[in-house]
Amino acid sequence: MLVSSEPRPDSATTATPAPTSSDDLVAQRVGGFLAYLLAVTLPIQLPGFRSVSIGFAFTVLLLPTIVPVVVRMVYGRALTRTALLVVIAAPFVTAATLSMDHSRSFSNTQAILSAALFLGLVFQVCGVAWASSIIGIRRVALFYSAGAIFNAAIQPALWSTNPWKYAFGWSVPVLIIATFYRWPRSLQPLGIVLAALYALTHESRNSAAALILTLLATAATYIFVSRKTERRQGLLILGMLAAATLAIVSLVTQLAASGALGEELQRVQISQSSSNTAIAGRDEYLATFALMAQSPIGLGPGVIPSYNDITVGKVGLSVVAGADTSGSYVDGYMFNDGFNVHSVAGDLWVEFGIAGLLFAAIMMVTLIRASLLNHESPPSGLTALCAFLFFQGIWDLLFSPLNGNFRSVG
Repeated sequence: MLVSSEPRPDSATTATPAPTSSDDLVAQRVGGFLAYLLAVTLPIQLPGFRSVSIGFAFTVLLLPTIVPVVVRMVYGRALTRTALLVVIAAPFVTAATLSMDHSRSFSNTQAILSAALFLGLVFQVCGVAWASSIIGIRRVALFYSAGAIFNAAIQPALWSTNPWKYAFGWSVPVLIIATFYRWPRSLQPLGIVLAALYALTHESRNSAAALILTLLATAATYIFVSRKTERRQGLLILGMLAAATLAIVSLVTQLAASGALGEELQRVQISQSSSNTAIAGRDEYLATFALMAQSPIGLGPGVIPSYNDITVGKVGLSVVAGADTSGSYVDGYMFNDGFNVHSVAGDLWVEFGIAGLLFAAIMMVTLIRASLLNHESPPSGLTALCAFLFFQGIWDLLFSPLNGNFRSVG
């Protein structure tokens, strides 16, 4: 979420609009149509291409229009320059890592897929930022989430085991929050609570946590910014809300450990409870840190892990007591035809080295700045929407795989 240097189209203004010529009016309407079209097609994948969408093709065609707008936004220039640095540095990272370990191999197919995935992320960020500057964040959220739901509905193979966790856990909450933008205030928080409860019962704690934090952050904004509540009273209210949230989290944790919320959540919870490391529930971070210690510059797109790389990663995983280091997940996913460390930031480092990690860091700083501006502004229907996008985006940057979550991050 880039921060525009211009007023948001969603915000009201009392200034008298300047006279508009017929040519300007046509240009505005064409721009608006293209923005709507881009928003709804960005999440709709082309058949057979997970990282390339219909909107990807539209973004390529509109780059001469999009790039000048994006670079004028806060951190827009930094993001575009870092993306260019990633593209330039990628072949050098690959060549360096292959020369350091001759038992590693190279796959042209994997290199192309990695390049397409990164470009998909970059075009996603630029496309959403440009469309938001034309039609506003809320309309982009509405059309984008509708497109994402449509894309998931026509591709059930993506989510057959758990529809909410793997397909609808991001798009449906965004659609709910954006839809209740101007409706009675009680409907938006009610929709957030119901979505959080549904996520908790469908093995999707990250979605539930993002929704609960959204509710708390939005409440805090209304308490301190809108009502200008006395500081001590406001802190008391927030403390009560936080205590209630901790109680809910504690209850859910116990239910997860008992198996009441599913076998998968029980396995993850038991694994986390047995670990003494502060890795926020992702054992894969230990493998990431081990690989970083061995190859600080990254590994490069298209590089197939060597036996030594796999061993280093498994040794890192073994730090967690009871962690599976030889199952189908480790051998069939994490170290199969590449490195998958279940983190957008980690995957960017694996594929593109320090430049990829820098790109992830700039995205995180951009999200944080946008969130601070959101909660310092007078609260509105956009407050909850921006809060959810922030919390889910930060989670995915740190704890979700790049190939399945680059769209929610963008």
